[in-house]
Amino acid sequence: MVSLDRRGEPPQLHGPCAFWTRKIDGKTVTRMLSEEEVADHQPLFDNARKLRELMSELHELSLQLVERAPPRTLRKPVTEPSGAANCPRRPKAAGPLG
Repeated sequence: MVSLDRRGEPPQLHGPCAFWTRKIDGKTVTRMLSEEEVADHQPLFDNARKLRELMSELHELSLQLVERAPPRTLRKPVTEPSGAANCPRRPKAAGPLG
């Protein structure tokens, strides 16, 4: 529901505002962009959007291929917990005696 002012008109909002959001050291960083910055960088934003769309299509196609592939038979029975047989082993840490 939109609130109305005393004249019965919706309030005049600021904007539109453009924000550039990205991850830096695992944290989301957001910066408001001016109209000039948006215009200058629009080709970059368009390319980034297209790249995300193409990556999404590639992901979907790879899932379809994996789902259509016949299951592989195991060469030996799995005795370890699920997934553990495929994990690389870490060397044991040296204790105080060696």
